[in-house]
Amino acid sequence: HPIRHLHHGMERVEKGELDYRIHRRYGIREMDYMTDTFNSMVDELKHMTIDSYEQEIERLQADAVNIRLQVNQHMLLNSLNTIHSLSLMGRKTEAEQFCMLLVKYFRYALRQDTALVPLREEMAFVDNYIKIQQIRFPNSFLYSVEMDESCGDAWVPQLLIQNFVENAIKHGRLPGKTMRLTIRINRDHDMLNVRIQDNGSGMKSETLIAINSGKKVMDQNGQHIGIWNCLRRMRLFYGNNWCFEAQSKEEAGTMISIRLPVNPPETEVSAQDRRMERRILDDASDRR
Repeated sequence: HPIRHLHHGMERVEKGELDYRIHRRYGIREMDYMTDTFNSMVDELKHMTIDSYEQEIERLQADAVNIRLQVNQHMLLNSLNTIHSLSLMGRKTEAEQFCMLLVKYFRYALRQDTALVPLREEMAFVDNYIKIQQIRFPNSFLYSVEMDESCGDAWVPQLLIQNFVENAIKHGRLPGKTMRLTIRINRDHDMLNVRIQDNGSGMKSETLIAINSGKKVMDQNGQHIGIWNCLRRMRLFYGNNWCFEAQSKEEAGTMISIRLPVNPPETEVSAQDRRMERRILDDASDRR
């Protein structure tokens, strides 16, 4: 019986039941020692699992913050150059408009109150970002949005859609060609379907394979982890209840398809993630 109980306990722990313990005493010194050792082992395994998971969340949030700060630095420098150029050309009205758009951009990108935002706020930010890029790159791309009204209250990770839009504009534009960028968002019961499509330069097959495999992308300019980081964030918020697929062909464009829950589950993990992100962002803000 003692051996049978011990074997049963091992099977339950193997299935992930890390709260299981053997409380029975047998009066046999060797078996009681094995039972105590088993319980101690499961205690240690549980602590190691929790610590490892918390460390992964911290690494994830640190990556998100670092990317955000890096993007903001590039955005700021590029925008200052644009304002300087507009001023030199005497385009005062456009310079003023650009400054106001920039204020809205940084107000949203640097917000520290949440990791999830209503879709309508994310799309308003995307629209603001698009207007900035249209001033920087006039007549280089056209932009349109088709979104069901019922989708506005859905919650999405902040900067998720913007990241893919930015990739399309940054990597998809072709010299001498006007790129068309379209975002389509609709609701299918409790799921949100997001499609971001362009007819730009497209991707190489090896890049496409890496992105769909959830790997980091390397090219002559170094490592690109924006999409990889977005996939990690979706995995954290939604578990396995989400889908992502990139389709692309060189010189023909790219289409990103995302399917995720309208409302992310309110779990201990997502709540802990938001608390941790706020703390990291607060620390980053203090350092700045």
